[in-house]
Amino acid sequence: MISLKDLMLLNKEIITEILPFGDSYHWSVQIKIKGIGTPRNRPFIFENIWLSHPDFGSNIEKWWLEDLQFQGSSMFLLRKRLKHIKMKLKYWNKNDFGNIFAD
Repeated sequence: MISLKDLMLLNKEIITEILPFGDSYHWSVQIKIKGIGTPRNRPFIFENIWLSHPDFGSNIEKWWLEDLQFQGSSMFLLRKRLKHIKMKLKYWNKNDFGNIFAD
């Protein structure tokens, strides 16, 4: 049976470093635990440069009016629609603008 501690450290890179001797009789050890893979759940950031694109307004309107084929409360539908537009904006940004921070 796998323990919770083992499960938490599964697929992690663990780096230990003995720090320089200080004023005490003990050696300090620094432990770094890095997850393998890419971080998920990056926050969505609205880029102001999108507003300068001539198709921005029409794209938002087109994406908002797309039939998502969901049923539920008004708040549920609003959440799904906003998530849909977020996905479309990310795709549009990648294909039309590329990496705006690259030199």
